[in-house]
Amino acid sequence: MRQLFKNARMFFGGDFFLVLFLYALFALAFAKIADIGKQYHWLLPFDARVSDIFFAARSEWLTPIMQGVTHLGDVWFVAAALASVIFFLFFLGKRQEGIAAGIAVFVAYVSSFVFKDTLARPRPEGHELIVQGGFSFPSGHAIVALAFYGILVYFLCKHLPRKSHKALVVVCGGLVIGGIGVSRVYLGVHWPSDILGGYVLGGVWLAALIALLEKRDKKMNVPM
Repeated sequence: MRQLFKNARMFFGGDFFLVLFLYALFALAFAKIADIGKQYHWLLPFDARVSDIFFAARSEWLTPIMQGVTHLGDVWFVAAALASVIFFLFFLGKRQEGIAAGIAVFVAYVSSFVFKDTLARPRPEGHELIVQGGFSFPSGHAIVALAFYGILVYFLCKHLPRKSHKALVVVCGGLVIGGIGVSRVYLGVHWPSDILGGYVLGGVWLAALIALLEKRDKKMNVPM
C-alpha cells in the first residue's frame, strides 16, 4: 500500500494528496448528512417504495441474471479483473495508467469500508435473495463499480479514435455500472439510497482522479 501511494505521488505530484485530502473532507461532510438522514428516517419512504417496485418485478428468469450481474461488482471479481488490467497496462508500457487504476479501486474500497462502519446502517431484511453480511450504506458494489469500470471507460475513450466507438464504450460502461446497482436492490441486500450514495462517492472520487490525469497530460504536452 505504501508503495502504491508512493508511485501515485511520483505520477501525479503533490496534487494527489491535496485531492485525496479534499475528497476526504467531502466524504466526511457527506457522512454527516447521511447520518442525520438516518437518525430522522428521511429516506425510508423513498427506499420502501422503490424497493417494492423492484421486488414486484422479480421472476424466475430475471433472478439468475441479476445474480450474475451483481457478481461483476464482487470483491473477488473486481480484484481479479483489476490485476489483469494492471498487468496488461504494464505490458503495454503504460505503467502510470496501471497505477491510476489501482489507486481508483483502492480508495473506493477504503471509502466504502469507512462509511459502512461509521454509519452502521442495517441492511434490508425479509426480501434478500442472497446472503450478504456487513452494513448497508453506502453500497460498496456501487462505489467500486463506478471507480473501476469508470476508469476503464475513461482509458478506452482516450485511445479510441472514433466517436461512435467512444459512445459505445460509454453506454456499455454505464449499463454495467447501473446494472450492478439495480441488482443489489433487486436481490434485497441494499436500499436504493445505498446505491445512490455509493454512486455519489464513487463519482466524486472518479471525477477528481480524472481531473488529475487530465492536468498531468496537459503538463506533459506543453512544449518546452
